[in-house]
Amino acid sequence: MVKRRSVFALTALYKPFGLAPLEAAVAGLPVVATKNGGPSESLRQGNKEYGVLVDPEDPADIARGLERLLCDGQEWEYFAQAGQQRVLKTYTWESTAENYLTLLEQILSSPETRPRDELFPIHPYFRNPESQTDVFLEELGDLYFGSNQRVLSTSSL
Repeated sequence: MVKRRSVFALTALYKPFGLAPLEAAVAGLPVVATKNGGPSESLRQGNKEYGVLVDPEDPADIARGLERLLCDGQEWEYFAQAGQQRVLKTYTWESTAENYLTLLEQILSSPETRPRDELFPIHPYFRNPESQTDVFLEELGDLYFGSNQRVLSTSSL
């Protein structure tokens, strides 16, 4: 595909994360992807583009995105290299682990200003899982999401 100067297109209405565009980019294919969801974060940082984002509900915008890469060799080369480097720098297991460790170091080195239970309360059942500390799904929903949120009951699973 790279030898034929192809592109990868994912024009779904919404993509929560978008692993497929990242896999295509690391393989050296420039990407045209939906601007809705994860690709807007993974393929753009500030004004820097690593892929071409398009409106999936606008066929003309999709066509412009594809033409941008297929009809301009310099654009194709830029996005092939920029996308690949972005994935290798940001989305590998190694870089994820390094970022995670850096975040843990920051958390552990900063003074705690309030108890952890205030940040994210832990129900007694999770400290002592016994029948007398049992918890219903609705109660957890209220605790973590507020009483206005609807939570699936176990009968609907």
